[in-house]
Amino acid sequence: MEAIITDNYEACADADIRFHKAVAGASHNSVLADLYQTFSNAIMRTFQQREKPHVSQFQRTHALHVELADAIRQQAAEPAIKTVRAILENNF
Repeated sequence: MEAIITDNYEACADADIRFHKAVAGASHNSVLADLYQTFSNAIMRTFQQREKPHVSQFQRTHALHVELADAIRQQAAEPAIKTVRAILENNF
């Protein structure tokens, strides 16, 4: 959230990638974790090409990421799936 408040695009992108790597790692699915690790650089380039370096996209999806983390902590699969879909719909 601090990166959004301070309009720090690079920190937002880095935090987003770290968040999703952590989710992939927490899945205990080594294939998913390896894929996310492999594609992290491509994802960062996509962030940079998607829009001018501005935090607006991260700001729009921040609350959804919080919801996803909460659903994962509660081991609530259906809310987590719903939230991931909402994140994807707000990104593409």
